[in-house]
Amino acid sequence: VARQDDHLALWSTEKASKIADLPGPVSFDTFSMAMAVSPDGNTVFFGDGPKIRSWDLRTHIELEPMSYPLGGWTTFLAVSPEGLLAAAHWNGHVTLWDSKTRQLLHTFEDHLAWVSSVVFSPDGSHLASASADQNIFLYETMSRKLLRRFKGHEGEIWALQFSPDGQWLVSGSTYDK
Repeated sequence: VARQDDHLALWSTEKASKIADLPGPVSFDTFSMAMAVSPDGNTVFFGDGPKIRSWDLRTHIELEPMSYPLGGWTTFLAVSPEGLLAAAHWNGHVTLWDSKTRQLLHTFEDHLAWVSSVVFSPDGSHLASASADQNIFLYETMSRKLLRRFKGHEGEIWALQFSPDGQWLVSGSTYDK
């Protein structure tokens, strides 16, 4: 899935050709370019301002949007192997959703600045978030418990990723010396 003008386009990597245009319009700006695809490949999620919009990729029909009650631009999205959807927000919150029922399950409010990245461990048991506040928080997904805070960057953290075995968490920052 890729953005194109004011809509999302679905591409085949095998054939290097466009398969479909998903109904729009969608807004693209500096704060909202978050996209994720469900583990089964049937749903694409897109952060469109304070809403998380989604489309069924089999029918190309837009589904009911998920709206975070406290607002805040959606800045990054990630989906766990079990279908939990994590959303990072401009207001410093991280929300956890059930992507199938579209229910908000939990709001993490530990960051003091906009959240730049969220990522699930490969087995889905952990969720990590990174922020402009120079903090990384690691949560246990099922209990929603904060396990650890990592701090060490001198600049905003913009990138976060687990290693394939889930043993390492890699972060990237701006302005580190």
